Amino acid sequence: CVSTFRETRVALTSSEICYGFNDIAGQAVSSSSSKTRRHLSRIMGCLYEDHCLWNDASDLSEKFSISQWLEKSGLIKNAEMCREILEKAFESSFVACEIHGAAFLGSSCLRAFRLGDANGTAEDSHDVSPTITKCWSVCSRIVNLLGKGLMHADEVIGNACAQGLVISFSYDGHDAPILNPFLYEGFALALNELNSALKKFNSIDHADPTRASTLIRAAGVLLAASTSGAGSRSNTEDVSVDLGPARLPCT
Repeated sequence: CVSTFRETRVALTSSEICYGFNDIAGQAVSSSSSKTRRHLSRIMGCLYEDHCLWNDASDLSEKFSISQWLEKSGLIKNAEMCREILEKAFESSFVACEIHGAAFLGSSCLRAFRLGDANGTAEDSHDVSPTITKCWSVCSRIVNLLGKGLMHADEVIGNACAQGLVISFSYDGHDAPILNPFLYEGFALALNELNSALKKFNSIDHADPTRASTLIRAAGVLLAASTSGAGSRSNTEDVSVDLGPARLPCT
């Protein structure tokens, strides 16, 4: 309903209703139902990707900036929240349902921001403003954390991270958008973790068909999404992993 009818999306972003998009984002992480968390995260993705919802109603002819979109939609705030929750995945007191929700909501934020920038829908989509730089940094860290989560001992978290990577780098159309260089390092680290997870869950000792099939799908999506950066190597020593070499073990 939300993805099909714009009237529904407009209603959810209206300030006149008691249950709006901020409430949806909160419940996408805190709900006790995994199905609810997945569906609410998808709803947030639909809202984020409809850029016209966040335009200034007083001047519909004016192009808004991507910075304005990030602030008005709360995308950067929710992405930061998801990053903070995912950081706790390997602590002894982690809350599995919150990490599960953060994986899906964070991936919806990442997909919306990545596609918004790649499609050039905002007038400053290629400017490096502090807000945009911060969002790329948060998104890169989310990619890295989703990659680390692939090896998690909790199967629910491992599968959620794999599905999160698929959502993050999925795209509409036949050709993958050019991968933004801001994501190269986080992406390369995630690929390294993905390769390790594939070896583990396809081995005789730790064979897990469900996790293996989810990881294989994630590998296909990540390889397709990173084709534009396949030949990249960093010229600086502060980058721990290069994207180009990180792709090779997964091919």
